[in-house]
Amino acid sequence: MTPRQLLDAQVDLYQRAQSLDWARMLMGPFDPNPDILTTMHKQLGYMARHARVYRVSEEMSRLIQHAASQLDDDDVWDPELAPSECGLVFFERSLPATAPDGIRQVHWATWGPMGGLPMPGLGGASDWAPMQVAWFFNDTNEPDEPTVRDLPNWTAFHRQFVGRWGPAALGHRHRGQALGPRDMASDKDGFVSTNDMRYLHAFFLLLTQRVTDVQPQQMPPAARKALQRKAPIPGKVSVVQLRRSESTRQPGESAVEWTRRWVVNGHWRWQAHGERRKQRRRIWITPYVKGPADKPLVVTDKVYDIKK
Repeated sequence: MTPRQLLDAQVDLYQRAQSLDWARMLMGPFDPNPDILTTMHKQLGYMARHARVYRVSEEMSRLIQHAASQLDDDDVWDPELAPSECGLVFFERSLPATAPDGIRQVHWATWGPMGGLPMPGLGGASDWAPMQVAWFFNDTNEPDEPTVRDLPNWTAFHRQFVGRWGPAALGHRHRGQALGPRDMASDKDGFVSTNDMRYLHAFFLLLTQRVTDVQPQQMPPAARKALQRKAPIPGKVSVVQLRRSESTRQPGESAVEWTRRWVVNGHWRWQAHGERRKQRRRIWITPYVKGPADKPLVVTDKVYDIKK
């Protein structure tokens, strides 16, 4: 999608988010009480208005999916990792997710802060601590993938009213709250669904890694002002992709005379930092080929290539 198309989508999301009925339809599967519905409606409008937009390349989307699967369940949520207070991200390669009514792909996610709100009905903590909330959307405009438009109860009214923003998931985390497993069971009916917050956490983490390249996109001032007359959005778009590999040799690689070459898959590592190196932070170890150049290459696992 072009920067203009991305911002057109943001304007559409903002305009639809002004309707409480639209928010009610999105939150239908979560069965919220009126107070939660009203609060979430206001917050979604705030997020859509203030979001900076990110387009994630196909290669980067693949890496996010893989990196999310490598996180520990007890990794903790840190809202300061987010690149902006509010964001709207489009994944060029959709991320798989399982919902109560079937498998659907995640094409969009939007996040933002929220003041204290008791949300026991949404599978989370019930206290009033501030949190980050994220909506995940299944784009009904995608012609080649299963979407919510294929559900038996999806009518022409739904298509017109909801637009491209098919509800996929709603998640939230408090600062310091455990990320949780890849699949989570509902407290109400025991149905197992994808923990989409892991995708967002992996995205935030990878933005801090050298493997990632973030390029702000420029739009003609007249085009940006025309969009801002429709909705008071920031009008800022960044493309997130994998940085070109500069070296296949990793720091500290052993000088042992190996008899073969092999691929080390991408993975997370805890790195010591801070005063007396007592703190720990996540770093991403990119895929690389290990072993001498004159030895045969043995490949046993799928490798997530970085962008060339």
